[in-house]
Amino acid sequence: MSRKHLHVVDSSSFELNIPEAELELMEEMISAYEVRRLGSRNHKQKSVSSDTAVIRSFLTFIQKAPWNATTDDFDAWCYQIGREQKVATNSQRKYQSAVQGFYRYIVDNVKFQAAVLDRYNLRIIQLVTEENKIPHVHERQRTNERPAFTHQDFESFIGAIDVQIVEAYKFNSKEFLALQRDKVMFYSMYVMALRNSECCDLNLSSFRSNPNLPEFGDYGFASVWGKGSKGSGPKQRAVAIDHADLPPLLDWYVNDIRPQYLQKPHCDPNEEAFFLTERGSRMKSGSLNYRFKKILGYAGLSEKGFVPHCLRHTFTTHASSAGMSLEYSKIKLGHEYAATTQTYTHCGDEFVNREAVRYAQSIINRLSDDE
Repeated sequence: MSRKHLHVVDSSSFELNIPEAELELMEEMISAYEVRRLGSRNHKQKSVSSDTAVIRSFLTFIQKAPWNATTDDFDAWCYQIGREQKVATNSQRKYQSAVQGFYRYIVDNVKFQAAVLDRYNLRIIQLVTEENKIPHVHERQRTNERPAFTHQDFESFIGAIDVQIVEAYKFNSKEFLALQRDKVMFYSMYVMALRNSECCDLNLSSFRSNPNLPEFGDYGFASVWGKGSKGSGPKQRAVAIDHADLPPLLDWYVNDIRPQYLQKPHCDPNEEAFFLTERGSRMKSGSLNYRFKKILGYAGLSEKGFVPHCLRHTFTTHASSAGMSLEYSKIKLGHEYAATTQTYTHCGDEFVNREAVRYAQSIINRLSDDE
C-alpha cells in the first residue's frame, strides 16, 4: 500500500479504559472543541471529524485522560505512527497539529482547567510544541520550487503571447482566440496575484469599480474566493487592481473576445464564468496549466521550473522591489501571516546590493551631519 494512503485512525478501534468520571469530562471537552470549530470558527465538518478521530486515536493509544498525558506519551505515539505505521511525513505533522489544536483549546479553557484542578489537583498542559513536532519544509526550500520571473523573463513570457497572436492571425489559426484569452488571463493572474483556482473561479460579476480610480471603469476591484485556513471553507477577499494597463485588457476581453466563445450552438449564453475554454465552459486548473506550459515553450522558458503559481511570487517580488509595503502584499495575496508573504519575495543580488548601498549611505550621511 502506498504511504500516502495509510491512515492512522480507525473509528471502530477506539476503546479507552479510564474511570467513568474521567471519560465523561473528556467527552465534554471533545464535544465543546467540536462545537467551537464548527460554530464560531466555521470549520468544515469533514475537517473537524478527521481531527477528532486523530485526537481519540492518540488518547486510545496512551490510555489516559487528556490531563494525565505527558510529552513522553506524545513522543511514543509519534514513534508509533511514524516508525511502525509508516505514515507519510506530511500526514504525521497533520496528526500532530490536530492534537496540538485540541490541547490549545482545553489549556486556554478556564472552565476545563478549573474542573481538572478541582477534581484531580492537576493543570492541563500543552503537549505539542515546535520542539517535539515535525517542522514544516523550510519555506525557502519550498519557494525555490516556485521561482519568480525576472522582469526580463516576464516580458519574454507576455511578449511570446503577442508574437503568437500575430502569427495565429496571419495563418488563420484556431489558436488566435485562445492566445488572446491567455494574454488577459495570465496578465490578470500576475497583476491580481491570483492562485490557479482563484483565476478559474472568477465570474463576470466578480469585478466592481474603485471610486478612487474612476479611470479604471468597472475594473477597480475583483472579488476573489481564496483558501481558508485550519479547516475553514474558502474565504472571500477584495483584490485591488493597481496596474493601469489591466482594466483596458479586461474590458477588451469581455466585449470582444469572450463573446466569441459563446457563439457555438452548445454553449450556454448565460454562462457566468469569466475565463472560458474553447467549449464555452469555465476554465479549469488543468487547462490553465496546459496553456501556461505551452506559452513557456513559445518564450523559451520551459527549463526554468515555472508554474502558474510563480506569477503570485512574481507580483510579490516586483512589488517589493518597487517599494510596496509587505502589509499591502499580504492583504492582496490573502495571507494570514506576513511571514508567508515574505517567502514569496525573491529579490535578486542587484536589488539587495542597491538596498545595502542605500542603507549604508544613509548612515554615512547621518554621521556626517553629527560631526
